[in-house]
Amino acid sequence: RPFGGRHRTVLFDEAVEVVADFLDQIAPTYASLSPFCLHRDISAHNMLVEDKDGVLRFTVIDFGLAVDSRQWKEGWRTGNLAGDVRYWSPVHWKQFFFGWKYVEMHHPALAAQYATRLDHYALGILALEMLMGLTQHVETPRWPGFPELRKAWDAYWTTSVQTFQRVWTPGGLGGARETLKQEGLNQQLQGKLVALQRALLSMATKLPADSKA
Repeated sequence: RPFGGRHRTVLFDEAVEVVADFLDQIAPTYASLSPFCLHRDISAHNMLVEDKDGVLRFTVIDFGLAVDSRQWKEGWRTGNLAGDVRYWSPVHWKQFFFGWKYVEMHHPALAAQYATRLDHYALGILALEMLMGLTQHVETPRWPGFPELRKAWDAYWTTSVQTFQRVWTPGGLGGARETLKQEGLNQQLQGKLVALQRALLSMATKLPADSKA
């Protein structure tokens, strides 16, 4: 079933193991595909989860928006933006609001990321979504820093979901470009992402020595 469908709450340590298994299974797939293919639409609804006797198997589906990664290294400048905006990276939004010339001139590192590592950010957001979804109704775990991480995630994800709800209709994203730009969406997401990164780093420094995270 798609991961974005119905799923149960589990114990925190179990949730960490699920996310670790997910990354362990998907990472080799990307290592094999990335030399010639970029998916461009990594999201919960494009991830199938199969439970076989308690063992979870993850599969990436729907390559309808995929591009040849060899051509994308140059073609990203004029290639269309694609994918679920909830999983867009900062460079996606800068490309959307300001165009490729601005990105290449003012953010060359982000331009390189967009040209060669397009799916990595979405994969990281999906992993966090899994962790937060699976622990949604769990009492504060023993790990210090998790409540702060939860707060930062909720702030970031709420803005992402609200944006998606505003633009998901055909033509909705392009039609809302100027409005979203004037509302400062780029700055809002950037600020909330920085807070999320800090919460992750803070929690990482407080993990117990025997942690599997």
